[in-house]
Amino acid sequence: IEKGGEIDILGKTFTVVKCLSRTGSSDDIRVYGHLHDIQSILNLEGKINEIKALECLCLIEDENDKRSMLAIAKEQLAKILPEAKVILLQGIAEIRQKQRAAMEGYLAFLMPVILAVCGAWVGVLAMVNVRD
Repeated sequence: IEKGGEIDILGKTFTVVKCLSRTGSSDDIRVYGHLHDIQSILNLEGKINEIKALECLCLIEDENDKRSMLAIAKEQLAKILPEAKVILLQGIAEIRQKQRAAMEGYLAFLMPVILAVCGAWVGVLAMVNVRD
């Protein structure tokens, strides 16, 4: 299967728009498509199979609120889709939270340093211009 090629899925032909690199995971055999196309070939129009909230931050407004991320996500989703089932992929959620915290730490250090260097550079350029 290559970009621009055609693939037949349950009797309907689709054009391959993009091929992702191999990861050695179950994603290697996954097919992504528009929801309406997939529902059509499976005769499930109007029914949603799954929604993945990959960037769900599940922010808590009150720091004293000690509910789990899963409980918060369930509560938020119940308002929109009361019959939906929420599953938390704990390993992925923890890794993403650690990545966010690490990036915030790096930026908290780097931004003041970058601003100081830029300020010093502007000062040096101003002094050079005044001398001339």
